[in-house]
Amino acid sequence: MVLGSGQVSYSAWVATLPQPSQPVSLPVSSGDVVQVSISQQSTGTWQVVIANQTTGQRYQATVQYSSTLSSVEWIEEAPSTSNLRIVTLDNFNSVQIQGNAVASGKQLTIAGAGSQAITMYGRTGQPLASPPDLSADGTRFTVSRGDSGSRAGTAR
Repeated sequence: MVLGSGQVSYSAWVATLPQPSQPVSLPVSSGDVVQVSISQQSTGTWQVVIANQTTGQRYQATVQYSSTLSSVEWIEEAPSTSNLRIVTLDNFNSVQIQGNAVASGKQLTIAGAGSQAITMYGRTGQPLASPPDLSADGTRFTVSRGDSGSRAGTAR
């Protein structure tokens, strides 16, 4: 986040919608490679692991969340405040998103999960970022910062 003074601040966080995101105790910096794993432990109980591959540090927690199990999302988005006001997205250059999901015991790529690309639009209807194509193997995409946007991929 860019603070009012122009100073840049980095943080890792967890969000269980519709609640606002909660910061976690994992230092992150520009350029770090971060891996996230979310695993259902039992009905309504999830294990969240965020590992900073650059520093070797990790955060792990068990959270309660009643999921419909209807979607999985790979997202690069603008953060929001506790009152759900969207914060201006910084100029992050590019982010590579790579992942898979497990459904009914089967591992699925982003493409195999039926991903649908979503374009982010600004308040005046201008496209802020259009999604690029998935890699040939359907496992990753790179989000490049355009004028002021982000990209999200969602499978339902």
